[in-house]
Amino acid sequence: MKQIQNIIIGAGPSGLAMAAHFEKFSIPYEIIEKQDRPGYMWHHHYDRLHLHTLKQHSALPYLPFPEDYPDYVPRAKVAEYLGNYAKAMNIHPQYNTAVKWISKNKDGKGWRVETDKATFLTENVIVATGQNRSPNKPEWPGMSDFQGEIIHSRNYRNGKAWKNKNALVIGIGNTGAELAMELYECGANSHISVRSSVNVVPIKVMGRSYQKSAIMLENVPNVISDFIGRSIQKLVVGDLSGYGLPKPSLAPAKEMRLHRKTPLIDIGTIDLIKQGHIKVLPDVKSFTKTGIQFSNGEELPFDFVLLATGYRCGLDKFLEGADAIVDDKGFPPHWEIPQTHPGLYFLGYMEFSSGLLRAVDILSKKILKRIQKQ
Repeated sequence: MKQIQNIIIGAGPSGLAMAAHFEKFSIPYEIIEKQDRPGYMWHHHYDRLHLHTLKQHSALPYLPFPEDYPDYVPRAKVAEYLGNYAKAMNIHPQYNTAVKWISKNKDGKGWRVETDKATFLTENVIVATGQNRSPNKPEWPGMSDFQGEIIHSRNYRNGKAWKNKNALVIGIGNTGAELAMELYECGANSHISVRSSVNVVPIKVMGRSYQKSAIMLENVPNVISDFIGRSIQKLVVGDLSGYGLPKPSLAPAKEMRLHRKTPLIDIGTIDLIKQGHIKVLPDVKSFTKTGIQFSNGEELPFDFVLLATGYRCGLDKFLEGADAIVDDKGFPPHWEIPQTHPGLYFLGYMEFSSGLLRAVDILSKKILKRIQKQ
């Protein structure tokens, strides 16, 4: 049994940001990481992944990205930065340590964190295990009979093996859209299944980063920013319903606020759809031995199916009472819930329309101030 003022769960970008604050202000803490290195997932994402946000608005506290990094930092460089960040900030996580259960102390003051190596009693727990903890793998009728290959995007690296093959990406979030484009670039016959409407915003608007516009709009009332956002979207993106992409009913930022649905930051997929290089298909109804049957009755053969169906936070797997506080998608409702869970903080789950890593930087400072007031 060990006592420590603060415990951080996870050494990804969120956990590292929080640890850097504690280091800077000499606040006692431990940081626990299930894997063997900081930013583990960034070493294992698909090859062509880049940040969709600018490096100057995506760095962690106290250490900008190097000047020679490109504006939109590639996966390998992000992984390199996170490793260097831990060294520069003097952060030493307890690696290869899995959290088993987090619960309130019996007296209601503080928290008990049980790991596979030790148990900690602590005043504050910062949960920073991230949005991508557990792959979401839906099941459809006939899936087990399919003779092609099915993988989740978590296990996808590149599309070189699928040249001249029929490939289907299920899901048109940022990952699905980018991987449908990547499969086309690798020579596959690329298709993408779209179940519902999607807000599309270009990564640049008239040469200006979408993120810069989103940051500017954070400072005006929601009703005004939503009107501007929809107006820009109509002007630059237009109506995509003729290409099989249903028209969204809400502005991009409003849909994120209300439904946690991140807009598709388009880096070229929409043009490929318009040019006919990527075919948009409706929702999947069932699998056959050789292909897919869709909700419109169409049936097509496929060699490869990529599930770009997202992730689940999985907080209920290790946090006592999580079911009572998370929303219908498994996300915590806020970065803190002081009325019922004092001393429990969530970092890396709240997204701003201007970017997740920017949100991590801003909210980690709020958590720091809250803890400093104790």
